Amino acid sequence: MLEGIWFSILIVWGYVWWLATPLILFYIFSDLWMTYVGMKYASKIEWITLEVRIPREILKTPKSMEQIFSGMHAIQAFISNSDKILKGKFQEWVSFEIAGTGGGVNFYMHTPAQFKNLIESQIYSQYPDAEVMPVDDYTSLISHSIPNEDYDIWGADYIFVKPNPYPIKTYLLFEDMKDERRVDPLASVIETMSQLKSNEMVWIQLLVKPAPKTFKEEADVVIDTLVGKKPKVKKDSFAALFDGFIEFMWNLAKGLIDYPTWKSQADAPKDADAAKLTPGKKEVLEAVERKASHLAFETGLRMIYIDRRDSFTRVNVAALSGGFKIFNTSNMNAFRPDANTLPNSKGWFWLFKKQREYMMKRSIVEAYRLRLFPKKSMVMSSEELATIYHYPNLNVAAPFLKRLETKKGQPPPNLPI
Repeated sequence: MLEGIWFSILIVWGYVWWLATPLILFYIFSDLWMTYVGMKYASKIEWITLEVRIPREILKTPKSMEQIFSGMHAIQAFISNSDKILKGKFQEWVSFEIAGTGGGVNFYMHTPAQFKNLIESQIYSQYPDAEVMPVDDYTSLISHSIPNEDYDIWGADYIFVKPNPYPIKTYLLFEDMKDERRVDPLASVIETMSQLKSNEMVWIQLLVKPAPKTFKEEADVVIDTLVGKKPKVKKDSFAALFDGFIEFMWNLAKGLIDYPTWKSQADAPKDADAAKLTPGKKEVLEAVERKASHLAFETGLRMIYIDRRDSFTRVNVAALSGGFKIFNTSNMNAFRPDANTLPNSKGWFWLFKKQREYMMKRSIVEAYRLRLFPKKSMVMSSEELATIYHYPNLNVAAPFLKRLETKKGQPPPNLPI
């Protein structure tokens, strides 16, 4: 039986090899070419690390950080297809980072040098008492051989549980307007990071770049589904023309015995009554529409925990993951680790488990160092980004959160020159 199947495959291949072989070679070559020109373009980008030193008294809400992220949408580049293919150009991104060690908690940004002025102007416009200064990349302070005999790591990329249009719990829902209190969404995470021992490190990385236009179409599909409409599937012009030709020929053939039916008429959207939605579905609909109205960013979220092997504990990993669970909702969206990036030895293939676990750990550390955009990313609004990355207010009393002790002042007007 099996020999007959292979014999049939060889016969078919004998007829189509002259057509299939060039197509396969073209696919392989184009993939290698795009990788080559992309790496060549990336090698020309000059990256810098900026540390943001926050003032001691921050009375502003994450709304200020939302304005910063909205301003960062200006990095969007309009790249032609010829530049993509011939020069390897791609949309560049900025990495917003929080690094916690036994010495304190610091806020960084790793960015192409050309965005430095834009970033500084956005931060100073919202936090005039902050300081932004170039520093050495803190990831270079540890050995490139981690994990090794002395240190172990845990790390993962995080992704959404549901499709991108569904939002997480944002900072607006953390404000208790009745008691006029504002609960900082990052309080639990910052508190965990400020209690690390001298050998422990926690790195949180938020990679951000403007989202493609397809996100709006994805959001429209979810909104139509929630209100009971049939989602509109957008097709390219060739596919639409081909489908129209097939439909015309079918109606022409059966026109002698029946009335023609057109798909555009059969699939005409029916008026949906949003007022008939349950309170829960109405809440979800409003949240999705709110997210779709904000500026959207393609986002990668990555976390790493490092400690000496003789004191490595998953307690801080659990505390860190728990700190991000406060953004999860059961009826909308939630974060979860991408199983393909988790450094564990589970899997159907039982050979080389330790080696595979070691390589996964090395891969996640190198991805963090190089600020590589993850293969599986999310689309988040400026409001969502500001929720999970902002400068803590006065309510966060973490003992080792580094703040500026003094304010910048203007020189006296009568200073002699």
